[in-house]
Amino acid sequence: MNPDVTKDSFWVSIELPQSAPYSETRALATQVEQALFTLRDELDGAQGNNNSVIVGVETIVWEHGAGLWLELSATGRQQLHVEQFIRDWRQRIGDIGRGKVDFIFKEGDEPYDIELMLSANDDNTLSAAANLLKQQLGAFPGVFDLIDSSEPGKPEIGLRLKPEAEQLGLRVEQLAEQVRHGYYGDEVHRFLRGRQEVKVMVRYPLEFRQSLDQLKTQPIRLPNGHNAALGDLADIELKPGYSRINREDRKRVLKIQARIDPTRADVNQIYGILENRIFQSVRQSYPAAQLKIGQQRQEQQALISAFTRNTIIALLVIYVLIAVPFKSYGKPLIFLLAAPVAWCGAVLAHWAVGLPLSMESLTGMIAASGVVVNDSLVLMDYIRQHGTSDKPVEKLIEEACISRFRPILLAFLTNFAGFLPTLLETSPQAQFLIPMTLSLSAGLLIGMFASLILTPVCYAILAGKAAAQTPAAVAVSSCVNKAKPAEPSPE
Repeated sequence: MNPDVTKDSFWVSIELPQSAPYSETRALATQVEQALFTLRDELDGAQGNNNSVIVGVETIVWEHGAGLWLELSATGRQQLHVEQFIRDWRQRIGDIGRGKVDFIFKEGDEPYDIELMLSANDDNTLSAAANLLKQQLGAFPGVFDLIDSSEPGKPEIGLRLKPEAEQLGLRVEQLAEQVRHGYYGDEVHRFLRGRQEVKVMVRYPLEFRQSLDQLKTQPIRLPNGHNAALGDLADIELKPGYSRINREDRKRVLKIQARIDPTRADVNQIYGILENRIFQSVRQSYPAAQLKIGQQRQEQQALISAFTRNTIIALLVIYVLIAVPFKSYGKPLIFLLAAPVAWCGAVLAHWAVGLPLSMESLTGMIAASGVVVNDSLVLMDYIRQHGTSDKPVEKLIEEACISRFRPILLAFLTNFAGFLPTLLETSPQAQFLIPMTLSLSAGLLIGMFASLILTPVCYAILAGKAAAQTPAAVAVSSCVNKAKPAEPSPE
């Protein structure tokens, strides 16, 4: 819902699992960097000038990730479309293995367009549900870089007590504590050395701690005072670990994220299909799994709900302010008809120019409502002032439209002249204002025609019904009926 405003400089984040060595991180950073240099040379050669499109590149590599900062030159800002530049760069990077590359190149940019939260008590259920959801989400055209938040870490050793050990009274806590003391160490003494406190730890020698076979032979003290080998008391399993586990309400949570190509798919449409169809399919296959949309989408829905509530309150206030001086419950509705017509005009304008609706677009639509209602109010005020004459309603409406046409047209032209510089602005810093000014301009234009055409027609219909129900009209109709000669009865 936010407009896409690109920046002159942006950041590229590279992440790898915790188990990846530094050499793999350095190789992936070099791969991304070389793809950038290849694209830069192609663009510089195509432009045929001495000024490069890139003025600065800085690469930082750490243990399990890297970052690359990039700044476009003045020539690059004028000649490059940043989104296309990022797509070409991503294409030249190629296979990134188990790494993850994020391009942050928009104001307020979120690296991923779709974010879903999946939780379950059982790890197997969570993993299977995540795979099913990723499979169905990946079937949408335009969806790419589909990942989840399960970050593989270093291998772990799992211990599970055998029934024989439980019969001997040994508990998992006691077993884990003794294994920890043997490999990490057990504190036996503390003393001060100057101002520092020194801990004395006792553990097995290094050669003992480097072999899994030695782990099986580690002596474990039983509650009865005897010792037994660890391999006789517990099953030892080597399994992959996780560098980070997220939990919510004591359930493990997986975050599934994906990017969307805006030229091939619409994010809101995909979210609608997910919530109406795919979520139900996943819940039927895995009833124990819980699904919900990500925080960013939740904030957007809450903001839209607040916009809707506040708009309704504003329209009700406008209705009351008009109903009091006009002493009518129906006439204020005529004025408010211009507001939804203006909204339709703003939506059509966005569709015509190929811009998606954003929060700034909704702000412009709501702001246009007050102006178009004011146009209708100016027209109806003339009718109210001259409504005491004996002129027919049609003649009165015609005079009102002719008399108020110029101020209504001038109100639109002056506002549009003020919005025109923003509409024609091409700098990236002003792009987020274009949806709002487009909504205002289109809303005022369509609202002007609604005030001059729709409002008079509705008023004429309402006035005609009111005139037909007045006592004078009823009396005239009764006299006419009495004056009619009686029809002869057939014999």
